Amino acid sequence: MVPHEKFSATRQSLESVLAGTPEPHRLVFVDGGSPRDVARYLEAQARIHDFTLVRTDYFLQPNEGRNLALAYVDTEFVALVDNDVVVDPGWLTPLERCARETGAAVVSPLCCIGPVVHARIHLTIGECQIIETDERRVMHERFVDSQASFDDVFPGVERAQCELVDAHALLVRSDALTGGSCFDEEIRLEEHIDISLTIRDGGGTLWLEPGSIVTYLTLRLDPSDLFFYVARWSDAWNRVGLAHLAQKWRLSRDDPWLAEKAAWASNHRLHGYLPYRSPLTRLLRHYGREPHPVVDRVTQRVALRYHAKRRLRSPAPRLAHAANWLSR
Repeated sequence: MVPHEKFSATRQSLESVLAGTPEPHRLVFVDGGSPRDVARYLEAQARIHDFTLVRTDYFLQPNEGRNLALAYVDTEFVALVDNDVVVDPGWLTPLERCARETGAAVVSPLCCIGPVVHARIHLTIGECQIIETDERRVMHERFVDSQASFDDVFPGVERAQCELVDAHALLVRSDALTGGSCFDEEIRLEEHIDISLTIRDGGGTLWLEPGSIVTYLTLRLDPSDLFFYVARWSDAWNRVGLAHLAQKWRLSRDDPWLAEKAAWASNHRLHGYLPYRSPLTRLLRHYGREPHPVVDRVTQRVALRYHAKRRLRSPAPRLAHAANWLSR
């Protein structure tokens, strides 16, 4: 389990994983700079449930967290879960069954989204293709059934091979992860695109298994989430991540998909100001729907400086709790 964009859903997410994951399993939780109350909660849970807890005092991008966790993995499969995802009881069993029956490198559960569990679909089948025309390479991405009602869509969803999976929760065959850095840490945006293309480029297949259902929780942020959320979706990190992804997959610089994703990330970041919108807009006498651009620019700068200072002072991750299985 790794940080995604906030910390306030950690308790709900972890409790669902602990209660819903069948034995035997080994849990590695990577905590990247969570607030003190969340850090104390995780340390207590690690001792009670005997799982490995790796902590940094600075923020982590999801791929950084995944690479830290993989150092403790020696099993045939590894399940990747974000810290704001709720899983159904027994969620791993259908994913493993699908992987064994199909030979899949990656299996995705049916992923829902929203503040309410299993209410709206995030995606069923994902589409992802790089289209070459007239010496241009452009990205085609589509989340099928996105935002559709779960009750309307679920009866018709079947196990199927697909081109794209999202990274909120996945089962991955460990031998499909190769190289010095299994997940590209320069990809700071659209990690699922890079994961899907990399697995397919290596000859692996991606499958959807609707027998397993999870929900990515889009809860209203707690004030303690703000700096991580703003840094995670900051314009600076977005530009670096998209530029690296475009270079890696040789996308044309004028690919409209790149501009669309940059705009999406900026809009997504603005949701982080919801708890503060009223006092901030009053302060600057700006009564529009979104926070004042000055507030956004200043907050991004402060959040990134806060992260950089903490990273400089504590460069090494540490084991906050080592589970007994590490010594076996």
